[in-house]
Formats: sequence, structure tokens, C-alpha cells
Amino acid sequence: MPTVILLGGSGQIGVFVVPRLLQAGYRVVAVVRKRATQTHMNKPGPENLLRVEIQQLTAELVGSGGAGSLLLSCGPIELARQVLQRQVHFKRAVIISTSSVTIKKDSTDAREREQMETIFGAEKAIKRLCRSNGTSLVLLRPTLIYGCGMDYNVSLIYRWMKKWRFFPVAAKAPGLRQPLHADDLAEVALGALSVPVEDFLESPVCGGSTISYREMVDRTGQAAGNGGRGVALPSSVLAVAVAVAGRLSPARRMGAGMVWRQAEDLVFNDHEIRLMTEVSARKFRPQSLDFQRPSPIL
Repeated sequence: MPTVILLGGSGQIGVFVVPRLLQAGYRVVAVVRKRATQTHMNKPGPENLLRVEIQQLTAELVGSGGAGSLLLSCGPIELARQVLQRQVHFKRAVIISTSSVTIKKDSTDAREREQMETIFGAEKAIKRLCRSNGTSLVLLRPTLIYGCGMDYNVSLIYRWMKKWRFFPVAAKAPGLRQPLHADDLAEVALGALSVPVEDFLESPVCGGSTISYREMVDRTGQAAGNGGRGVALPSSVLAVAVAVAGRLSPARRMGAGMVWRQAEDLVFNDHEIRLMTEVSARKFRPQSLDFQRPSPIL
């Protein structure tokens, strides 16, 4: 039975990945925080699921009868780098990063540029570690993720629509988007554990619809079920409002760059990875159920 070391198993992608891994017959060793380990110590779980802290990750623990263990990271990429540095051998590593490393690298927002530099640096370190350890690497860079209510893009639009019945957009907001369901990404990641890759494969993962930002907002409003739609505002006015709101928010997740990008096409081609994993891309026709978090196994 192959062993998969799983990172980020309780996150927006992990909630879909865990049941898929178990159903596919993998033994899953989920790396969790210490608090989570204590919380779930007495919680019954599937026979092939083990929860450990990163300090407990040893060659003996992840060993799988000589077949070679696998690493699947759908959490913070820095954690994946730390695990690979522990000198535990992996036959294959599937690392989920983000398409933002290319989209936001020249952002007008200094915070966004700094975040992307950090992620890109972690990607480079992971490539170097995999190369030196003889681990084949599949690096996935998904587009806008939805489908679990935990993202800060499409789900934010849905929650706003649910409350206010509109969502402000920058002018015509013509920039193209490819919203990706988290369960589709989980299925691609699962397939990537076993596709033929000799050394390294890097690929975007996209949704099955290429639509304007405005159309994405309007379809999300349809899912809210209250007639909500996008309302066009002058781009400069909206950019100032979002920048101010971002500074006042404790999380500081919003910035003016979000507004200006509504006019940009953020489109990628994931034909190769789709063909290799035999996973078709779901069209963007969200329902209210797509914005509710599935019951986590971890």
C-alpha cells in the first residue's frame, strides 16, 4: 500500500484530497499542527489515516515497503520545503503552489510583490531539494479556487452578494478568468502522484470556463439566489476604496491591485496535465452548495 505524506489536509484543497486519497487505497500520513494532534487524539478515523506533527516525520514512519513514499502538499509551500529538508526520501512530490507567482510578480502593491517573491523562492528551494534527493517533482499552479467556502476570491464575492445583493466591479471588468473548483484540483493532484514524470513537471491548473471577471461575479450572484449582480464603479474610485478597506482590515488581504487586475486577462493552458491525469475541467456554474465547507476528516 503506497504511503502519501499529506500537508494541508484540513485546508481548502485538503478537505477534498483526503477522501480521494483514502478511496484510492493510499495510506495517508497527515502532517498537522500540535494543537490539531491533541484535539484529534481520541477522534476515530479511517484505518489508513495517521496524524503526526512534522517533528515525528521519519524515514521509518513514511516507509512503504520499498515502493517509495509520496509527498502531496496542498498547504503552505514553506511547509513543503521544510519537510523536504528533513532528508526523508520521496519517490514523487506533488506541490500545489499558485498561479499568482506569475500574475502578481510585477504588482503595484509592494506587499503582493513580497509575498510572491517568498513563494517563488520556496519553489526554487523545493526544485533544488528534489533534484538533489532524486525526487521527481510535479509543481501545480492553480488559478482562482472556489468550491469550499474557504477562499478569499470567489467565496468572498458570494458572501458579499448573499448579504448585499450586489458586488462592486471596476467599470466593465473585462479581464478573463478561469475559476477552478477545489475538488477538481484535488483530483488533478491525485492523478499527478502517478503520472509518468522522469524529473520535473510544472503546470497551471485551470477551470473549464474562460469568462470575464464581470461574468464570474454575475454567475456567483446567481448561486446566491437573491438576484445579486455586479455593479460597475469607476476603476479609480473602487481602487481607492479597496486600498483603504485593506489597510483597515486586520488580515490586510485587499489592495488596489485587485481592482486593476479586473481589466487583465489571467488565462493559462493546462492541456498537458489534464491529458496526463485524464481529469476534465468543470465548467463554472456554481451552486450555493459550492460555498459550504465539506465536513473535514482531519
